[in-house]
Amino acid sequence: MYDQLREDTLYIMLYAAVIVVAMLATCYLLFRQGNAFAKDVTPPARLRRWTAAFFAVFVVNHVWYMGPSFFLTSSDDIKMTNLVGGLLDCMTFFPLAIVVLLCMLQDRRPFTAQQLAHDCGYQSYSTFSLAFKQRMGQSVTAWMRNADK
Repeated sequence: MYDQLREDTLYIMLYAAVIVVAMLATCYLLFRQGNAFAKDVTPPARLRRWTAAFFAVFVVNHVWYMGPSFFLTSSDDIKMTNLVGGLLDCMTFFPLAIVVLLCMLQDRRPFTAQQLAHDCGYQSYSTFSLAFKQRMGQSVTAWMRNADK
């Protein structure tokens, strides 16, 4: 019995540490405009805000999943709480992850976009964009040749 309690305690401590780190990341992104590692790099405010929202939802969802282990004893209640937690994940966590990735892709600083176009030979990251260009009558190879110029 002591071994089971010890495993649960270590698990809860690790789980709580992850929640605290996510809360610190949320506060850091909201209140600090610069970068901790590279002083000359300033991420866009929109990206910082969306990422802070992502971490805040991460914290809320983790707290939601942590609650049943302390307060609920009925298996039906725990099952319902997990179902609601899954619904919260689907409605908040995954869409915010997609929004953060799209904000990262839409960060178009003049240095970054020109360097990407020069190094990679095209200006867009998405396969959808290439398919759209091809559907509009412009071949992908012709479009890529024009992107270098």
